Amino acid sequence: MTQLFNLVWRNQYIRHLIRNRVCQNILKRVNKEYLEENHQYLALFSKRDKVENNIRIRFNGDASDYLDINNRDRDVINDIELIIKADFNFNEIHDGVHTLSLKFKGTPAPGMGQLPDSITNLTLIYNDETTIIQHLISNLPCKLIQLSFVNDDCIQSKCILPHTVTDLHYEGRYDSMKWLVVPPKKVYRTCTLELDSVESFQWLLENKFIGKVVIHSGSIPVLKSEKLPSHVTNVDFLYGIREPDLLLPHTVVRLCLNYGTPFSHISHLKSLIIQCDYEIKLEKGVLPQSLEDLSLSYDQPLELDVFPPSLTSLYLASFNQPLNPFVLPQKLKILCLYSFKQPTFFANSLPVSLTVLTLYEFKGSFDHCQPLDNLKRLRIDSLVPSVAGLLTNVKKLDLWVNTKISDPFGTCLVNTSIESLCLNINFKSTLYPNSFPSTIKYLSLDNVVIESDNVIPTSCTYLNFNENFEPKYIPKSVRYLKAYKNQ
Repeated sequence: MTQLFNLVWRNQYIRHLIRNRVCQNILKRVNKEYLEENHQYLALFSKRDKVENNIRIRFNGDASDYLDINNRDRDVINDIELIIKADFNFNEIHDGVHTLSLKFKGTPAPGMGQLPDSITNLTLIYNDETTIIQHLISNLPCKLIQLSFVNDDCIQSKCILPHTVTDLHYEGRYDSMKWLVVPPKKVYRTCTLELDSVESFQWLLENKFIGKVVIHSGSIPVLKSEKLPSHVTNVDFLYGIREPDLLLPHTVVRLCLNYGTPFSHISHLKSLIIQCDYEIKLEKGVLPQSLEDLSLSYDQPLELDVFPPSLTSLYLASFNQPLNPFVLPQKLKILCLYSFKQPTFFANSLPVSLTVLTLYEFKGSFDHCQPLDNLKRLRIDSLVPSVAGLLTNVKKLDLWVNTKISDPFGTCLVNTSIESLCLNINFKSTLYPNSFPSTIKYLSLDNVVIESDNVIPTSCTYLNFNENFEPKYIPKSVRYLKAYKNQ
């Protein structure tokens, strides 16, 4: 086996492929010292390697620290989060950077230099300074794909978007939006217009690149006589606006509104958020059959066939009623019941399709539930013994527990066959033997204290933790050990 490995590893092409595959989708944070010590290894990744395999080598810090890095070491960085002052020259940002986030501080200044054309993802953050923003948007990198403005209404001069841009994250009123020069036939789904007047509505009709609107009370009169144009597929209402006579177009895909505005007729709706309490009983046919994601505050009994079978995500903020069998859609993947305090779940009340389950206040029993074999993420108030029944066949789990664990006899997890576990406990807890199953291989612990032998099973080969463990409590089977501190 060793001879075969050596033969393969001597082949530079195969070694190159293995290196890229192992580091695929990785994010590595670096500073000056790390770059000086590890340049020879980071330099093995070409610019093309990093793009094709989503390998991100990120520097995060002040501009002065970035400029203090020599050019040879700087060239391996392709992802930068930078805090800059007014006198920063953008020519200093090296070619080869693909992702750039700039945060401005200090006094207003006109800006100097130009960003490299290698940048494909640009994020701009400012407080009161917009002068430098105007300088940057006057000549954007020609290969830009995603452009994000964290602040609203900051565009105050002509901004010509390259034809390569597919994602524009910006929100503003039309007197700011009018400065955007957009290639023909472009629609940016996350470009958001504050619809607050008749004038802004008329501008929206003429500018078809807008994919999202936020409806203010000032635009309600015109919307009662005219529908939103079809290029708008994402609609938010300001909190508190209720308009029972307002008919939105069938083309809306995502809708965030207040109870009282009609939505049942929207045949293509996929995502629905109802901000106020839903005050009447939900009945079959009220929710569009196309719906995939639903979030609402509702606390009345639920009946069969109320939810469309297409639903995959359900967030119920105030629901605290008995949950009857087969009420939830059988393809549901994400379920969040923030206020559910019933004593138990009935058999077949939780669909086996669930991958994410959040129960912040539930302290009852899962004894009647069938195993949730597809579960990947579980958020619960306390680690009650019956949790083990849900996890009978789960191999990999991200588990968050709200209350302190302090049972000297261990936890119910010992009765599972989990192999990879990330355990996060909201309050610092001391764990004892019989806390983990003998099948565990990968273990990540947050807010966990270990003060005795045999807590970590000898099957464990990878251990990640944020508390100080004495080495004598870590089994020799652990080959990869990583300690970190909460920030």
